Amino acid sequence: MSDNEETGLTVPTPTLLAHVEKRCGTFEDPAGLRDGLAYLHEQANVLLPISRVRAIPAGHAVTLSTVLLTRDDCYPAKGKPGHHALHKSALDRIAAAAGVTWKPELSGRRDNGSDPMIVEWREVGEITDLDGSLRLISGTNRQDLREDGANTVAIMDEARDVPTGKRTLISRRKWIVEHAQSKARARAIRSGLGVKSSYHQDDLSRPFVAAKLTFTGDYGDAETNRAVAILAATKALGLGEEAVAGIVRGLTTNAVAPPVARGADRIRFDIDATEATPALVGPPGDDIDDVEPELGDSYSDDDAGDTAGDPEIAERMVELARSKGKLAAKGTPPDMAREAGQMTAEMIRALPLASLERVHLKLSAMPDGDEADDGIPW
Repeated sequence: MSDNEETGLTVPTPTLLAHVEKRCGTFEDPAGLRDGLAYLHEQANVLLPISRVRAIPAGHAVTLSTVLLTRDDCYPAKGKPGHHALHKSALDRIAAAAGVTWKPELSGRRDNGSDPMIVEWREVGEITDLDGSLRLISGTNRQDLREDGANTVAIMDEARDVPTGKRTLISRRKWIVEHAQSKARARAIRSGLGVKSSYHQDDLSRPFVAAKLTFTGDYGDAETNRAVAILAATKALGLGEEAVAGIVRGLTTNAVAPPVARGADRIRFDIDATEATPALVGPPGDDIDDVEPELGDSYSDDDAGDTAGDPEIAERMVELARSKGKLAAKGTPPDMAREAGQMTAEMIRALPLASLERVHLKLSAMPDGDEADDGIPW
């Protein structure tokens, strides 16, 4: 160990740190996790949101990470010789390793703001316990920097002289809100993750280990994994509640590939709208291409031989193609329509449902265009 001559504070040796990091990692098996924790409890300061891990939720794993602290992350604890407390920098790294998410919409001042020298702040965060349940953690701090306020008295008592105390007080008053927020967050981390208010210097010679639940998406079944991956991508891309809800419906009925419903229920429309409203109700299947700029690519000669799709949907697609400027004149040969990036009404009406879905996706992604006018009523 490397010692700090002034405080006697020690930091983990490279050898110990290497041993601890080797035992950390990602665990999907509760038995393996318990074995790893049994070793780490002897060699590190392990911070766990729950006392015992009986099971790991499906599709998840527990990640153990080391948090290495330096002497700059600690300061001597008041009234406790040989003990040190953790600075904000250390607590923030521990919270990040444990997966804490701060909730600004639940945090903020609790005082009425009538006195600028008084601030009471509540900081709220959210953490996922290792059993998959969500838990809120919180901490509060009150700063009273009036002339006779508790914090003012403490600052002046701890200062080595009056001028130093006054300079500290001026700075504290300038950043009173930030001080209250920082101290409230520190309390939330300590109470929520089991971090001690101070550690003996010998304990700080061991690294800290934080645990958090990590989503893996592996449910032990290829179809379920695929559906969950699509669901996660849908949420990440912000495709909307309708798309997410549809995919969830597909998951609950074990229907991974579309369609999860047939006919008009597969693609829903606002009857009063001038164009189709995109409403995916299931993840795209292997027979649906990615959305591309050219509508003509949605049609192939092979499609013409398939059973035509839902007539109502087909007519909606005709009108949508017209509004997008992608409806070719009646009688235009398919090859010419495809070259122009268009489709005729006959081509659309002959498409099977899966191809109509592809047309719907592509048209919905296109900007409105000049409507084709071939002089023929539809």
